[in-house]
Amino acid sequence: MTKEEALKSLFIFEGGDFAALDKKYHIISSACEQTYGDGETVLRAGGSPGLPVIAEGRAQIVSGEGSRCAVLRSLSEGDSFGAASLFAKGETHRTAVKSVGGCRVVTLPKGTLMTLIKEEPNCAVAYISFLSDRISFLNRKITAFTAGSAEAKLSAYLSGLERGADGAVSTEVSYIKLAQMLGISRASLYRSLDSLEAEGLIERRGRTLYIKEV
Repeated sequence: MTKEEALKSLFIFEGGDFAALDKKYHIISSACEQTYGDGETVLRAGGSPGLPVIAEGRAQIVSGEGSRCAVLRSLSEGDSFGAASLFAKGETHRTAVKSVGGCRVVTLPKGTLMTLIKEEPNCAVAYISFLSDRISFLNRKITAFTAGSAEAKLSAYLSGLERGADGAVSTEVSYIKLAQMLGISRASLYRSLDSLEAEGLIERRGRTLYIKEV
């Protein structure tokens, strides 16, 4: 993606006239662009200078270090990150964004973003809608971790994952780490997967799960 294409893909410009906004607020010229090598840290918690978006390559949002590092989300071309914590006060969650195989990132400066939110109602509503969706997503995650049975925890977790048009989702972590995240044994996780598959609710193909109805 070009710098302009990456910025246009940001959720705050959805349905808007990007060209007109750029002419008024100099969005493209104010944005910065940076390339990262494999394994480099793109962003640390609380350190964002604005709203970044992946223009090329891949990255991962991770929590923890070394053997305790867990992948929370994979990012690819057109995916933005850091929006939920950009305006947070005090300490935010301990996560980082790391490049996978190299990536190029375009960042909309915080000052430009604040101007857009203050002066363009559609941009403000888009930002609020995005944050509302994130809250709903996190609520589903909390349900997964507080559900009763192992199968209920797994079902709640899977229902909160983003899926493709074909229903495919990636757990992003090994089954061992997934069991630890859900607070259940590996045996319970495998039994729950077998049960959901037997009921025709999911289909397993390696680390990829195809969700039919959970």
